Amino acid sequence: MQLLCLRSDDDPRIKQWIKESKYLSVDIVNECVMLMGQKLLRELLSNIHKVGIYSILADETRDITNQEQLSICIRWVDEEFTIHEDLIGLVHVEKTDADSLCMAIKDVLIRCSLPLSKCRGQGYDGASVMMGHLTGVATQLPSNSLFGSLFKNLCLQDVAKSSKIVRDTLGLITEIMQLIKYSPKRSVVFSKYKDELS
Repeated sequence: MQLLCLRSDDDPRIKQWIKESKYLSVDIVNECVMLMGQKLLRELLSNIHKVGIYSILADETRDITNQEQLSICIRWVDEEFTIHEDLIGLVHVEKTDADSLCMAIKDVLIRCSLPLSKCRGQGYDGASVMMGHLTGVATQLPSNSLFGSLFKNLCLQDVAKSSKIVRDTLGLITEIMQLIKYSPKRSVVFSKYKDELS
């Protein structure tokens, strides 16, 4: 109900519908939330399709009801070179072997009209089911991979930390970013300065 009231601020028809209608059962409200979620997903996928290329991030875990869930995210870069990592969905999987996980990922990609030929990277944890060099998910899903996995990302982070110059530079950049980010006044000054340079 709170989501509907919040949404009604943008759309007066919803506000009118809430006042006049008595169709606010749990089923109807859940259906409205589902429809809103599908609209958001369609808009997100539209943006990803415009860019064309993407990477897959996936990880499996058990939920509170002790059922296996596979979370699938899409990593993509927009026209302004902003990196996005968006959760596409959670998929219930009965088995956590490489074949089942691979089929679940392919199913989600097909439903989202994201061809594997446009996939430029895969990111998984270091588990053998995901990263196995013979039958792992990464091996079964062909992609024009620029980067193979989260494991390589972690290796690059460790290498960067072992170099004093790189470590100090990244630390300085992080501190400057936090100095600007956590101060509204500095954020405004930084935005104005950035706009002047553009």
